[in-house]
Amino acid sequence: MKSVRIMLVYLVVGACAFWVPDIAVHAVARNQFSGLDAIGLTVCLPVFAYVVLLVIWKKRGSAESFGFAALPAVVGTWLFGPLMMTFTASFGGGGVYQPGWSQTVILCTGLFPLCDIDMSTYDGTLFALFIVTAGLPITALFVKRRTAPTPLPASK
Repeated sequence: MKSVRIMLVYLVVGACAFWVPDIAVHAVARNQFSGLDAIGLTVCLPVFAYVVLLVIWKKRGSAESFGFAALPAVVGTWLFGPLMMTFTASFGGGGVYQPGWSQTVILCTGLFPLCDIDMSTYDGTLFALFIVTAGLPITALFVKRRTAPTPLPASK
């Protein structure tokens, strides 16, 4: 039961670490969101997600692998994507200001892989989403290899 709760924490933390900076950029840029903003998000969102997840994982001080933290974070990023991108669209006049937005979010959350790809294209976060999706598991493999204990040499 404790491991399920910890995985849910990583799921929510991973989603927030990725999407909250995106919401902040869209809140500041509003209707002036440009290609330069999208390039900045492509670089900053994965870096911020990695740093937050590594800090949380290190602070826990547990022996579980980083993959135990990385995989739920990737799932959370994709699962909460439609909801978070609906909030970002609100700063441009769409999102929660559109009739039926809650039904759309529920439908898109049910179809989250397809809807995330479509919505993140318009949001400017498509490449950042792909970088996090591929990068976090690769980072988990690297961290697991680096933190594995070194075997002792054979004695004679």
